[in-house]
Amino acid sequence: MANDQLREVLNKPKILKNDLKDNNLTIRNNFEKDFKLFLTNKSAVDNILDSVDRLDVSLNISNDFDKFNNNSSNIKEKINSNLHLLNNYQDLDKLLNLNKELNLHLNNNNYKDFLHLLDSFKSITIETELSKKLSTDINSTKIKFKNKLLRNLKLDKRLNELNKQIKYLNLVFGIDYHQLSIIYLKSRLFYYVEYINNYNNNNIELLINNYFDFTRQFLLDLISQFQSIFTFNQTNILTFLPFIKHVFTILFNLINKNFNKIDNYLALSSISGTLTYINQSFSLIGLDISSFISTLIENSIINLLSISFTQSTGILTNKLQESLKSKTPLSNLLINDITQRKLLSNKHLNYKRLTQFSFEPPQDLTNHPLLANWLNSFINDLNSLRLFAPISIKYTLLKSLDDSLISIARIFSVLLIHNPINNQPADINLKSLYFSIYAFIYQILPYSRNALMKGIYDHDIIPPVNQELQSIIDRLVNWLDKFKL
Repeated sequence: MANDQLREVLNKPKILKNDLKDNNLTIRNNFEKDFKLFLTNKSAVDNILDSVDRLDVSLNISNDFDKFNNNSSNIKEKINSNLHLLNNYQDLDKLLNLNKELNLHLNNNNYKDFLHLLDSFKSITIETELSKKLSTDINSTKIKFKNKLLRNLKLDKRLNELNKQIKYLNLVFGIDYHQLSIIYLKSRLFYYVEYINNYNNNNIELLINNYFDFTRQFLLDLISQFQSIFTFNQTNILTFLPFIKHVFTILFNLINKNFNKIDNYLALSSISGTLTYINQSFSLIGLDISSFISTLIENSIINLLSISFTQSTGILTNKLQESLKSKTPLSNLLINDITQRKLLSNKHLNYKRLTQFSFEPPQDLTNHPLLANWLNSFINDLNSLRLFAPISIKYTLLKSLDDSLISIARIFSVLLIHNPINNQPADINLKSLYFSIYAFIYQILPYSRNALMKGIYDHDIIPPVNQELQSIIDRLVNWLDKFKL
């Protein structure tokens, strides 16, 4: 149809070079001149319409001219609706440079002016070749803008800047806030992974401390940011939980790789402090993460506490073995001043004390420095675990404890072989050994097992010791029964 052909000519004025005859060159030139004037001067509206009329005649499509002429008022109205935009530009060149100007603002992070220009272009409704090309170019620039905003979310930005990035993504690209919350959390996870994987320190203790410190601060900042941008509702909480799980999974995978290099007490304290602090912070906003924290840290606690048992037990047994090699009097190692008071004179009274459980070691052990140090180390570890040790590992921890008790009991058995009673009941070494074995059997062993099962897990019935440990204890008790002070 002629009307469609005229619109095509209006959209593509340069095709006139091939379609118009030489004697119509003036018409073509006038049309292009009027077209440029139209872009820069609202008074040229009538000129462009007159040029269209003349162009129609020159293309020999006058049979449909009346149809087009009837629609000319609609075209004029459409053109007029866009003049407020075109008047913002000094000339056609500036309009053609619109995309270049947009890129300049984008590269300079001048998003406000970028969006102002973008809004101006949105008001162009007339479809010309120029506007189509600009639309294609500007859409490419918008994609660059979107990608830049998404990259910015992965950076450690201030809250007001993050708010702007989210707002732009919502307003310019129509991404709803729930989807944006997912994009935001994925971007923050990327930032976390990149930082924690690239952090290097030859000092393992400092490395682990940094992992925990950074994770704690990262998550607390994230909660504050997330609340400010999206607010916490049930949907967002369900979105948030898998993200937190990812963070802890990454963290504990890194910790697990360094188990053999970690100082046990430092690492255990860090785990306790970090998880407790984070868990308390999450509880303030009604976010329960205990369901998967227990699963994630189960192996960590088992391994770390096993390391602690091994180290503290190793120190004790090594000291006891030294007395065999160097003939060091046992009194120097096991007891401070045996003459000051008579220890553990009432076995039943001490058992009664055990039923009144507390995390403070028995005072009587102050005269047994090696045993007291071992128990203190054990109690410190338990205190670190009280808030979050999963019940699923209680028997595993009890087995680790019993293994340590077996190691100590074996050393006492060896000491008995090297220190026969004979007829010297007043021997200071034998008395030291007697009181130490007595303290081990009737205080250390039940107290430590009680502390683990009742103090941590509120377990009413304490499982009996395993057969190997019971056999050694029976021999030690038999020796005690034969000894006379």
